[in-house]
Amino acid sequence: EFVLLVGDPGDRQNVANVAQRVLETMRQPLKIDDQSFAMSASLGVSVFPDHAQTPTDLLKYADIAMYQAKTEGRNTVQYFNEEMDAKSRHRAQLLGALKMALIRDEFELNFQPRMSLESNQIVSVEALLRWNSREMGRVGPDIFIPLAEESGQIIEIGEWVLDDALHRLS
Repeated sequence: EFVLLVGDPGDRQNVANVAQRVLETMRQPLKIDDQSFAMSASLGVSVFPDHAQTPTDLLKYADIAMYQAKTEGRNTVQYFNEEMDAKSRHRAQLLGALKMALIRDEFELNFQPRMSLESNQIVSVEALLRWNSREMGRVGPDIFIPLAEESGQIIEIGEWVLDDALHRLS
């Protein structure tokens, strides 16, 4: 990551032009000796005084916008907005609660039978992980599983799932 400071960029179109030039430059292959490396960039932009008044806040908001750009796909530019800040805060709250979920015993396993259409008999069961957070109520696996994967907590949660499932089987 690096920061590009544009002094007195003028209007928003000038900022957009600078961002596009950075993307175009980053798209050019990097050649080292006889090898060529493809690069991509995700740019997050915050503008003084529209988004923040202090350098620290400008950097924080540009960082939030950059992560949004990464989510949208490589080689994109995202401009900070208040909705991004709200999403970022909610995500941080979820991550904090997720770290406490195992300690607080907030996970549960539900078992769903799988039936064979040929024999009309149960052939296996599927373990479904559910999270009932004290702070946020029910949080869907479509939300907490990707967060657990990103944060590395998925291994510890997976171990809990395996332990709980085996304990119930015995």
